[in-house]
Amino acid sequence: MISSWGNGNVLDIDRRQPLYIQLRDILKEEIASMEAGQRLPTDKELMAHYQLSSTTVRQALQLLVNDGLVSRRAGRGTFVSLKPITEILSGILGFSQLASRTGLRASNKLVESRFCSPPEPVRARLKLPPRTEVWKSVRVRYVEDLPVCVQTGYWRKDVGELLVSQDAERGAYYSILEQQSGITMEDASEVISVGTPSSLECSLLELPKGSRVLSVERVTIDSAGVPCEASFHSYHPDRYRFTVWRHRTPDGPVSRVEAALSVS
Repeated sequence: MISSWGNGNVLDIDRRQPLYIQLRDILKEEIASMEAGQRLPTDKELMAHYQLSSTTVRQALQLLVNDGLVSRRAGRGTFVSLKPITEILSGILGFSQLASRTGLRASNKLVESRFCSPPEPVRARLKLPPRTEVWKSVRVRYVEDLPVCVQTGYWRKDVGELLVSQDAERGAYYSILEQQSGITMEDASEVISVGTPSSLECSLLELPKGSRVLSVERVTIDSAGVPCEASFHSYHPDRYRFTVWRHRTPDGPVSRVEAALSVS
């Protein structure tokens, strides 16, 4: 692979600039013409091609990681990062919609699907009477085959009965409800914080134990004003972020919230 690189850049051992900085700059030029998700040469290939030590190669690659240009995946290699995408959250946008609008390939893995008695906080959020069942679904949301989010959703039973018969791997529940059942998710409230993932979530998100995640709790309300879903989202900390712009007006501040999905 490395022999096909066409810029012909070489290292200059007589320059005062450290070799790992020179290698970083060479790799930056190559990355500029590569596609997101494309794999770079292995460490050994870089060492052999540029006659460098493993320490020098690792230093150069770590600088690229720090700049967000590449990601290192244990046992798989070094890959060009996807460019961050930003979506205005003035409306309710599902994960699949956010990815598809930016040309990214989203996929889903269903981990759990069952009707059950909800935890008391969920019952309160959905304003359900005692002994009312809900439909619970746990999904891993992927972009370009990288796990970005573990989403645990509790749906009002009548809505869950509509969804459980659908292909859960499609993932776009909001679109399914709107297109096939005429149910529109119109409002949502969210609480965003830093959370500690469970051991299962760490495994699903490919995070080491002790990691922290971006945690989002959401209650979604349909056009009739009825709470339909209480969901809990654990996002990979390097692949999703919210950005808030604030604008001051005579009547007080106005905020615009955006979500950025970054896969690396």
